[in-house]
Amino acid sequence: MKKSAYITILFIALLTLACDEELAQPNFVDQNPDDVEIRISNESNFQLDHIRLNTSSNEWSYGSVFKRGKSSFRKYRFSYPFFELYFEVNGKVFFYEPQSYSGYNKIDGGKYEALIYDIDTIALTFAFRLEED
Repeated sequence: MKKSAYITILFIALLTLACDEELAQPNFVDQNPDDVEIRISNESNFQLDHIRLNTSSNEWSYGSVFKRGKSSFRKYRFSYPFFELYFEVNGKVFFYEPQSYSGYNKIDGGKYEALIYDIDTIALTFAFRLEED
């Protein structure tokens, strides 16, 4: 008898929780509203392949971006004004790795474009900069 009473009380408690308004219509709030979103903007006349960007908070792969094309945005917890960048052009590897972030501040949350340009496939050099979108 006591066992069935406990089961009934437990069942009523579970029904009450299931009817909670917050559970019925959850409020999805971004836990990190200051995240940085970055997309690749290929300002060159080459297709960029196997693009990877690492801000030291996390790393994302962007796949390929056609010449004069743009990727979709990827979300990072934070970023400095420069970052580790890797890509390939016609099988040739291009890579930039910062020596240190010492003395630099993290950028404000928001949407940014990493513009890649001035690619030289003979000298294996390139330029890039980060601009607010």
